[in-house]
Formats: sequence, C-alpha cells, structure tokens
Amino acid sequence: MSQVGLHTPVNINMPDNVIAFFQGLGFTDPAALSGAIETAFCDVDPATMPAPALLDHARRRTADWFAVVLNRSEREDDAILTIGRAAYLLTDAARRWPEHFLSEEPLPQAMEQALRRVSPVPVPRAKPTPMLDQPLDPVWAGEPLKRIFGWWSPEAAERRPA
Repeated sequence: MSQVGLHTPVNINMPDNVIAFFQGLGFTDPAALSGAIETAFCDVDPATMPAPALLDHARRRTADWFAVVLNRSEREDDAILTIGRAAYLLTDAARRWPEHFLSEEPLPQAMEQALRRVSPVPVPRAKPTPMLDQPLDPVWAGEPLKRIFGWWSPEAAERRPA
C-alpha cells in the first residue's frame, strides 16, 4: 500500500496498482488524484475490500461511467475503458475537468462534446457471410493451364524432373 504523497490533501491508502490506474487516466496532480480515488470509492468502504477487488471496483465503476458519458454499448469493460481512457487523455480532461470525473450530474457541454469528438467511431458488428462450397482438389487449376499451354496435366507435372 502506498501513500499518494505529502501534498495530497486527503490521506489515501491504496495499492500501487489502483493509484497507477488513476494516474493512467491523467490524474497526476495530487489533489485531483485524491479526488478521483475518493469519488470512485464513495459507494464502498475500501478498508473492507481485498486489494485485488479495489482495482476491479475502480475499473468497473470507471467503465460504467465512460459507457454513459460516451454513449457506448461495448459489452466488455476493457473495450470501453480503452476507448474512454483514450478520449480522456486526448482531451486532457483530468486536468481541465477533474471535479466532473465519475459525476452523476450532467457534464459541462464542452467536456461532453470534447470527449465524444475524440472517441473512436464504433465499428459495426461483423455479419456472417455464407461460404460457398469449393472443391479442395488442387486439380481444378489444370483445366485453364491445359487450355493455355495445351500440354499441362497433373500426372505430367508429377513426372517432370525438377
């Protein structure tokens, strides 16, 4: 467990991986980092949670928020976290709007527009396409070659010296 730093207004005793997660979103200022962590854990008591569950909670809470803010429907937390983190870093939102991170209140219009503008465009789901039956026999190429060269045959190709 680490202490965030001497300049942090609130003493946050969190595992290094949780702190690194929020720093990876751009929260480098100790006060903003402290606020982000407090907001992420406002609905639970981190002291009662095992260390691995702390990071899972932070990731899930952040992914849910990004899904709402960016109006995305990715099913996996990793996908929406990647998209949301990219948008959050590209807009420098952790520095510009740290007080709105994980907010359930409406975001400032400038923040919402900036995040949505830089988030990648969703890719349409792949549609299955029917694959036509095709012979696996390699001799099918012999007919066009026979027409072109007049002499080719698979048997002759096998007998030819290399």
